[in-house]
Amino acid sequence: MSIDSHQGILEHPGPEGIGMLIRIARRRRGWSQDMLAARLVRVGLDSADRIQVSRWERDERIPGPHSRERLALVLDTPADRLEQAARVSRARRRALNRK
Repeated sequence: MSIDSHQGILEHPGPEGIGMLIRIARRRRGWSQDMLAARLVRVGLDSADRIQVSRWERDERIPGPHSRERLALVLDTPADRLEQAARVSRARRRALNRK
C-alpha cells in the first residue's frame, strides 16, 4: 500500500493493521484525531477521545467490537474490513511478544 508521504504514511508491506486503516480513513476525510473522536462520541462511543484514537492508530490498543462498530459507521468502512485489520494487528502483537 502506498499513501503520499506528505501525509506521514510511507510504504506499508503486507496487510494493514487496524491502526493504519483508521489513520488512512481519518486522513482521507481531512479529520484530526479530535474530530474523529467527537464523531464517535456523537454515535454513542462516549469514551472516545484524541488519546484513544492515537493509541488505536499506533496499534497500542486494538478497538473492541463495540468501538469497531462505531468506527465502521463513522468512517463508512465495512465492519468486516475493520475486523480483519484487528486480526492482523493482534497477530503482529503476538509475533512481537514471542521474540
